[in-house]
Amino acid sequence: SKFICTKLYQWFLYEQVDDSFVDGMADVFRNSNYNIKTVMEYFLTSEHFYDPVFRGAIIKNPLNIVQGGIRQFGLHGNVFPDDFLIGWQWFMGMMPLDPPDVSGWPGYRSWLNSITFPIRKIASINLLDGDGWEDLGFMTDVKTIAQSTTDPNDAEILVEDLALLMFGTPLIDTLKSNLLTALLDGMSIGEWNINAVGAEDRLRNLFRYMVRLPEYQLI
Repeated sequence: SKFICTKLYQWFLYEQVDDSFVDGMADVFRNSNYNIKTVMEYFLTSEHFYDPVFRGAIIKNPLNIVQGGIRQFGLHGNVFPDDFLIGWQWFMGMMPLDPPDVSGWPGYRSWLNSITFPIRKIASINLLDGDGWEDLGFMTDVKTIAQSTTDPNDAEILVEDLALLMFGTPLIDTLKSNLLTALLDGMSIGEWNINAVGAEDRLRNLFRYMVRLPEYQLI
């Protein structure tokens, strides 16, 4: 029971397990007659699972990059070619429904190497722009995403909200400054207006910059 609970913990939360918490999970698992649903409810509703220390603790797998990106960018109403969905994941090291062995994919740091890291960036930009390796015939509506934030006409609030959407963690000052630079591209903060000429191009450049960052590889 502890072996299975350890695997659940590593897949859904963090590679390095908290032994005392996993021992509690194993007890729940055994006492429920090895009911996966029961132990998952215990795990996913625990305070431990929602501890802020685990934000950004998991490296996204290829499914998170592709299908997760589709949902994140509001593209789930579109039809994607099969070779797009399967091909990108294969290039990143995960052939859907075809794990390397019965234990599944190793995960965690194994997802990132000198080949897959650039591919992950290219796939995300393909979703943003609608072209690249695969011409999708549609692109992410970055303006609509930006308009869903707290105050899209305040550049500082905008990058903070978009960072929370894209990275899942609050911004540190250095990264916030870099995001503002990417968005404004020489414009002053006070000049920013989401309906201004060229604003959508600036937003798209910001999204391209964000998906290239290491922070985007984490959940």
